[in-house]
Amino acid sequence: YIEAHNNLGVLLHSQGQFDDALECFRLVLALRPDSLDFHYNLGNTLRDLGRFDEAASSYRRVVDLDPKHLRAQYALAALTDNSTEVPPDGYVALAFDNFASQFEHQMKVGDCKIPEILHSYARRIIDERKIVQVPPFSRVLDMGCGTGRIGDAFRDISGELHGVDLSEKMLELARDKCVYDAIFQTNNEDYLSQTEISYDLILASDVLIYTGPLENLFSLVVDRLGKGGMFAFSVERLNEGTYSLQASTHYAHSE
Repeated sequence: YIEAHNNLGVLLHSQGQFDDALECFRLVLALRPDSLDFHYNLGNTLRDLGRFDEAASSYRRVVDLDPKHLRAQYALAALTDNSTEVPPDGYVALAFDNFASQFEHQMKVGDCKIPEILHSYARRIIDERKIVQVPPFSRVLDMGCGTGRIGDAFRDISGELHGVDLSEKMLELARDKCVYDAIFQTNNEDYLSQTEISYDLILASDVLIYTGPLENLFSLVVDRLGKGGMFAFSVERLNEGTYSLQASTHYAHSE
């Protein structure tokens, strides 16, 4: 029962039992050697085991079988070409549409504190500037808003709150929360270049990890900030160079 072995491997991988998952996927591929989904699962497991050369071979096999497999293309680039500037067109929306149903749970399991950390910095700025208006930020933009975790964290200090994201499935969950006053399904740069709205605060939590060069995005952000406006964002740390695509398929950036 090939699908059962594969599903068991996926579950074991999600629990961090990578060696056991590997055995499942190897058994599956012995029975069905030309399945691109099974090669992709094997590649993910090998990558998480730190066996990058073997993982790259699995991703190459997927791309050989399906040259339009966006996730395998990008995963292969992350292991072989860390100067890649952006994911393939459609990758981010596809990845998060597939991930939407698990996103909130994974953030809780992973104990992600980025929304709370950014909120604490915003509170510090409010105190330092002695901002007395209520709410402190009359108009806020949440780029890559996803399911609305950042929007939820900033709702108490935001007036009009807008969200932008590419993933339809993630935005469905955000709409259910009723956090945002307006939601736009597009990419961040297109929205910033087309809107005429000015913001007091622009947020980008776990967003810049999907872009290498940041100059154009930062320039567009500046154009959309009102006088005294602020840009709050998170990055993954890179000690040398400007940016680099990591094996995790996230970009890291230098200070």
